Amino acid sequence: MTFGAETSIVDIVLSGDAEETLLKLTHSVPIEMAGTTAGALYVGPGWDGALLGLALYLKGEVSDDPVAAANSPEAQDFNVKSIEEWVSAIEASGTSDADAIVAAQQVSLAQFAPDLVRPE
Repeated sequence: MTFGAETSIVDIVLSGDAEETLLKLTHSVPIEMAGTTAGALYVGPGWDGALLGLALYLKGEVSDDPVAAANSPEAQDFNVKSIEEWVSAIEASGTSDADAIVAAQQVSLAQFAPDLVRPE
C-alpha cells in the first residue's frame, strides 16, 4: 500500500502458523522524499507505537479513548525510547550526518512525545 504519497510504500507480510504469527513491516520512500536516512525518525517511532497498540489490542487491552492512550505519559515514554533506538540505528548505519539526525530527532520528539520535550 502507499502511505501519504505514491512513492511512500508500505509492505506488510504476515507469516507463521496458528500458534505464532510474525509481522514484518517495511516502509520505504525515495531519499529525495526523506531528505536523508534521518527521515526515518519522522515515521519509524509512529510505526512502533502503532504496533504496540496492535499488540495491546491482541492481548485484550482495549482503551476507551485511543487518542488519550496514545498521548499518555507511558506512551510518550515508550516513544522517547523508540526514538533513541532509531537514532542509534541511523548513527550506526553511517548514512546520515549528525546535524540531520539531531534535527530529525527534535521533530520526532515534538511529534511523538510533546509533553516530554524540553525547549533547548
